[in-house]
Amino acid sequence: MVLGAPAGKRLAAVLPDLVPMLRRFGELSIDDATAELLVSMSVATIDRRLAEDRRRLDPKGRAHTKPGSLLESQIPIRTWAQWDDTAPGFMEIDLVGHEGGNAVGNHAYPGR
Repeated sequence: MVLGAPAGKRLAAVLPDLVPMLRRFGELSIDDATAELLVSMSVATIDRRLAEDRRRLDPKGRAHTKPGSLLESQIPIRTWAQWDDTAPGFMEIDLVGHEGGNAVGNHAYPGR
């Protein structure tokens, strides 16, 4: 994976430089007409053509947090009944991943 699966908008911006370079080093074997079509491809077409391949890169979806059973019985869960939010010590926390869906942290999917 040369670029780490960037979004179509970023990929479209680098294709005019990337395609000739890949052809020069023998990594991409296409004729001039095909190279011109590839370089002029729209962002929407890029995203549409790569959608299936991107789904295979991330087969489990983007959520990577899982409920834990160790503390399950010790953590109160908010129900429809109102809690006393003004009581000292009240805290509410949500866990959100901001690493683009890759919990390893090496940003294998930039631009998503």
